[in-house]
Amino acid sequence: MCCCCCCPLCLTNLFTKIICGIQLWLIRHPNCVTRPILNIFYVIDLLVYSLNPKEFLTKRASILGSNFASLGRIIVGEYDKTAEIIQSPQCRSNFLGRAKLYPNKMSENFLLFLSDLEAGGNETHRNLHKMLWMSVVPSAMARLSMPVFKNYLVDLITKKFHE
Repeated sequence: MCCCCCCPLCLTNLFTKIICGIQLWLIRHPNCVTRPILNIFYVIDLLVYSLNPKEFLTKRASILGSNFASLGRIIVGEYDKTAEIIQSPQCRSNFLGRAKLYPNKMSENFLLFLSDLEAGGNETHRNLHKMLWMSVVPSAMARLSMPVFKNYLVDLITKKFHE
C-alpha cells in the first residue's frame, strides 16, 4: 500500500469511503430531501454491483470493514451482528432483496412490507406469523413424513447425484 495519497488506488479508496459515509448519513437522517439523494446513490451502486456483485462487496469490505453503507442500505458482514439484527424487531419497507419496489403501485399492507410492532408497525405481522406457524407449517410437516414424499425426495437426490 502506498502512502502518497495521490495514486489512483488511494483516490478510489478515498472516494469509496466518502460515498459510503454520505450514504450512512443519509440513512441516519431520512426525510423528503435525503431520500431522493439516497436513491441516486442506490442507482449508481446498483449499476456497479450488477457488473460483479462479489467483487463489489469484497472491495467495499476491504476498504471499509465488514459493516458499511452501500446500495442505499447498511451492509452487515459480521455473523454475530447479523444474528442480532435478524432477531430484533424489523422495520420493513418497499424492498424485495436489493430491489426497491414502487410503493404507490402496491398496498402498504402488502405482507412483505409489514413492520414489527416494536419497530413502529402494528400487530398484523405478528398475527400473520403466528397464523402461519399454527396452520401452514404443521400440515407441511405432516406431508413431509408421508412415504410418498420421502420416496420422491430420495429419487430426486439420487437422480441429481448421478448427473
